[in-house]
Amino acid sequence: MNEVTIYQQPQNVSLVDMRADSRRFPRLATIDQETAQHRLQGIVAMAYTYTGRQYQPADLTLVAHGLYTELMLDEDGVGTKNISVEEIGYAIRRAILSTEMYGINVASLYKAVRAYCVGEGHYAQQQANERRAAERKAQLKASAPGAMLESYAGQLLLNTHIK
Repeated sequence: MNEVTIYQQPQNVSLVDMRADSRRFPRLATIDQETAQHRLQGIVAMAYTYTGRQYQPADLTLVAHGLYTELMLDEDGVGTKNISVEEIGYAIRRAILSTEMYGINVASLYKAVRAYCVGEGHYAQQQANERRAAERKAQLKASAPGAMLESYAGQLLLNTHIK
């Protein structure tokens, strides 16, 4: 695991898809530390590359370790340890492309991820929850017990309106 690959954003996958599928996009807290830090090194390398800064392998290791530590602490309680590495990459890439980032360091990268968690990430989680609820409702409706419940509910409504 010594070779670092610069992070590439997954194609044709929405943030809602990422929030809804924790198997395909495992959360940081569920990934072993060594794998997580290695993947974060690719994101840090991308950040350096996007901002035109040079880096040494030791820079990637130190920043990725510090970022991992802060995200796992989640001292603000915004869910930084419960997002996927893909979301972390997305948040950092968007911050670099849309704001002035004065340095590639733990603080600036953490702030980008935190802003994502309280903004776009929160909204994507709400949409993923709504999608799941709609899917569960459709599954229940299509099941035998769901059909029975719907029938009983209809009978109940008819009986209460007739009296």
